[in-house]
Amino acid sequence: MPVSHSLSNGFHGTSKVLIMERPLAHFAWSLIFCLMAGMSLADPCQAAHAPFGIRMTDRATGRGIPLVELTSTTHEKWFTDSAGWVVIDQPDLMGRELHLTIESPGYLAPKDGFGITGQRVKVESGKQVTISLERQQLAERLYRTTGHGIFRAARRLEIPDLPQEPAAAASIAGCDSVLVTRYRNQLHWFWGDTPSLEYPLGNFHMTGATTPLPAEIPPLDQQPPFYHYFVKPDGAVKPMMPMPGDGPTWMGGLLTIRDTTSQERMVAGYSKIKNGLESYRWGLAVWNDTQNQFEPLCEFPAGKSFYPISQNHVLQTTTEPGNDRYLYFCQPFPLVRVLKSWEAIQAIDRYESYSCEAAHSTEEAPALDRDAKGHLKYEWKRGFKPLTSARLQQWIKLGLLKEQESLIALTDRSTGKPIEVHYGSTTWNPYCKQYITIFSQLHGEKSKDRTASMLGNVWLTAAPSLTGPWSKATLLATHGHYSFYNPLQHPEFSEQEGRMIYFEGTFTRSFSGLTQSVPLYEYNQLMYRVDLDRIKAE
Repeated sequence: MPVSHSLSNGFHGTSKVLIMERPLAHFAWSLIFCLMAGMSLADPCQAAHAPFGIRMTDRATGRGIPLVELTSTTHEKWFTDSAGWVVIDQPDLMGRELHLTIESPGYLAPKDGFGITGQRVKVESGKQVTISLERQQLAERLYRTTGHGIFRAARRLEIPDLPQEPAAAASIAGCDSVLVTRYRNQLHWFWGDTPSLEYPLGNFHMTGATTPLPAEIPPLDQQPPFYHYFVKPDGAVKPMMPMPGDGPTWMGGLLTIRDTTSQERMVAGYSKIKNGLESYRWGLAVWNDTQNQFEPLCEFPAGKSFYPISQNHVLQTTTEPGNDRYLYFCQPFPLVRVLKSWEAIQAIDRYESYSCEAAHSTEEAPALDRDAKGHLKYEWKRGFKPLTSARLQQWIKLGLLKEQESLIALTDRSTGKPIEVHYGSTTWNPYCKQYITIFSQLHGEKSKDRTASMLGNVWLTAAPSLTGPWSKATLLATHGHYSFYNPLQHPEFSEQEGRMIYFEGTFTRSFSGLTQSVPLYEYNQLMYRVDLDRIKAE
């Protein structure tokens, strides 16, 4: 979808005007007089007026809807902020009726008798109107959590009681995928590549912040977390993980653990990146409480891919007997584990994958492990690559595996169509008494209620066990042609014993084929809320 900023009409002066014609001079002095007198700038002083506000709300909740696109018949565009507001302040539109096409993935706008989606409004100085949309998707879009100008339109309209925006002080323009863990009685948050307001190449060695624990701050449905960013003396964000080697640093597998002296430590995996997406160096880093920064803990052998650090999320709490001794790494399913010990996490050969691959299997000639009766044997094994949906599908195509034997064979609950899994996260949900996985879909299909998207559809699936199986999935949210990847659940913020859950992920045109970005939202995090009772009712 083409996007652009809407620009107010105005006069742009020049520093080298030597002669002014009499009519132009008369107009200029009139303009100056009006400005000095504080008069209402009607013709010819028509630039000053109170802005006109439109708020888009969710019909079911009354909350403002972020990321609603309004387009005039002259193809000017506005996007609602995180409180659901847009501002229209063009002088030539004041007092006129304006038809606005209304679009927002997952939400249904009203149509007129000709089937045109949108609504006509009268643009009046200082006035405000509200338009309600029907939410069709299960996930409710709450707000943007990162970047600049989260409530820009609402502030312009002087809407009261708006949350503060810490990213403004840190000059943050965007933040890639988020990780979070509880450490030293605070939540520690970390994000990937972070462009700044001053320059696109801002911080590419992880950005970090803290917040109080969930019990000490407002619930997520009320306002975004107020991040206390780690910054340098000049106020810019401080690189959290400046690991040795050229190129950006990516981080995953964030966790807390006790060391050999029983001291709580915060540890994460890192990889160094070259050629855009290629990892060439891996290891673990540990948090330095004095420097407020990660430092190297150990490095893993070159050329040996270390799966848990590649944008993985860690499941530290389980409900199955004996499994609490392990840390589980999810991407999106918890099929890699290691003993929860300081020594074990630093030994790559002690990580285990839940697999059915035979000992003699190779990438060129894969083989599966079966018992004497031909039954597939899934076991925790060391030295094996982790199972993924893509690998299992490859074995099915080769005839090594039957569909019904696959641990991951996800289909759309409503249509039965197969779903190709990308990244996500898994948590235990006490309300459903199941493990819930929220993931983004790779190569989403176009249907009557959503647009085909490379990475924009978000799904939920559940299993009674850590090791699945996973079969049926429910669509939670769509994002049009845009991408939305690496969704992270926030079980620490869930409400009503897990009935109301939250997740967020990266909204970006990357990998979408689009050439224009949604202003302010591009390359930032969007927060969603899901009522699991609505899924039960589906």
